Amino acid sequence: MITGEFDIVGVYMHPLVVGAAIAILITQVLTLLLSKLNLYRFVWHRGLFDTAVLIVVWGIITGYIALAGNPMAFFRL
Repeated sequence: MITGEFDIVGVYMHPLVVGAAIAILITQVLTLLLSKLNLYRFVWHRGLFDTAVLIVVWGIITGYIALAGNPMAFFRL
């Protein structure tokens, strides 16, 4: 179970929202890397692939936060 909130400049954010923002940043980096390495030529539909990568990355981040039991545990890697 995910408990706790993040206080970002006085606004309380749910850990899933913060995890989504981190997942978007990581996905952008992966997209840039895949594009530079020309690996998108093996992908049938780039939009679907990018969406799937975002969901997988977000799931990994959320799963780690949920298993740790503390939202701040992700930032103490």
